[in-house]
Amino acid sequence: MEKFNTILKRLRIERGLSRTEVGNVLGVTDQAIWSYENGTREPSRERIQRFADFYNVSMDYLTGRTLSRNSADVGDEEKVVPSANEGMYQIPILGTVHAGAPVFADQNYDGYIYSNYHPSEHFAIRVKGDCLKDLGINDSTIITVRKQEYAQNGDIVICLYEGEIIIRQYLHHSSHLHFLVTKNHNKIYDPIIWNATADLRMIGKGVEFKTRLY
Repeated sequence: MEKFNTILKRLRIERGLSRTEVGNVLGVTDQAIWSYENGTREPSRERIQRFADFYNVSMDYLTGRTLSRNSADVGDEEKVVPSANEGMYQIPILGTVHAGAPVFADQNYDGYIYSNYHPSEHFAIRVKGDCLKDLGINDSTIITVRKQEYAQNGDIVICLYEGEIIIRQYLHHSSHLHFLVTKNHNKIYDPIIWNATADLRMIGKGVEFKTRLY
């Protein structure tokens, strides 16, 4: 039978996907996928399960223990491996938001993540930049965003500012002073004053933060 690395590469090629495209969906670097496909590195059992879910095959098939792609195709004596993401929702990643100087986010669909949050009220976005590094939000962090137009002190917010998408921390100093600030002691960005005259609209609040897996 074929080995895991050979099957993994064949499934990707069958779908016409690049390693980068698969990695963007699963949160894995293309270098890691290259090493898995070439047999120089072995992924964890949990990650193998995620690959199996993504390619819609059983874990036994992906690891070369059976020729049947799906558990439903084999006899009752075969063990059905439950999905690691069972009971979770797929949240679409809608693009990249720059965490420093405001620039447009990519509006293209960028895969999905698994989450307990419902997709009707949430979406995900990938961070570009490190202006919120001191809060543990680094480059390539994926944020699940709840769609809402209000914030509480300390919330991480995604806003449309002067026609561009930004991510900042909201700070409420008084009834008249509201700021959007960064948190990186190595860099200085000017705070944005959030008032009635600002060309600014809140899109949502960050509720879940996932650092990219390497």
